[in-house]
Amino acid sequence: MCLIIAVTVMVMVPSVMAEKDRGNQMVLPEWGIITVPDNIYMDAGKQSVITAQKYNNDMGRMLDAIYPAVPRTYQLIKKEGASFHYGYLLQYTLGSWDFKQLVNGKTVKFDRPDYLQDQGAADISMYVTHINNRLRTSLPSGFNLIQPMQPVKISGNTFYEGIVERSMIINAAVFQEMMHVIVWQRGGVVEITVVMGSADDEESLIRPVMVMLENAKVVKQTERIDI
Repeated sequence: MCLIIAVTVMVMVPSVMAEKDRGNQMVLPEWGIITVPDNIYMDAGKQSVITAQKYNNDMGRMLDAIYPAVPRTYQLIKKEGASFHYGYLLQYTLGSWDFKQLVNGKTVKFDRPDYLQDQGAADISMYVTHINNRLRTSLPSGFNLIQPMQPVKISGNTFYEGIVERSMIINAAVFQEMMHVIVWQRGGVVEITVVMGSADDEESLIRPVMVMLENAKVVKQTERIDI
């Protein structure tokens, strides 16, 4: 079970049902239409996590110390029998200018003029080595980059994915937290998501959420969103 301080069972914001047994469709801003599995609840909101105990249990604040940007945050809950498994999803949307600032460790202000955002569009493939080096050198003590960012091609889209691990001793037992990262370039915009949860829930919760994100239906700005 993901080690989250607030373990109140949430009520998911109603979403429109997709085909029977195919999950619930919802719009993830700037990412597209995702299909949330029937046995996973996902809702916008923050969760306090012991993984970020040095940052007042605020995962967003902890990540801000590494890559200074403000995320959208989502709670994840999966119910299996009488057990609940908890996860957390953080999503960042960056223009080319802000992405370049981010990988250089500079604060992202999100107030650049559009014409400036579009100048010199970032090519993620040229920044992967730099991103991996920063992850290796800038992670807080106890965090380890166990899978460097590397390209994964799915349904014609190229994602860059990596995994960060944190091990802690809780009540004399080892607790391992996993953070799966996806970086996805869409023209002059770079999307970043961090999906985190207990290592014990990696196959049952984290990977299904990763598949959900990788198979999102891309919605163009001129396309009507109708679900």
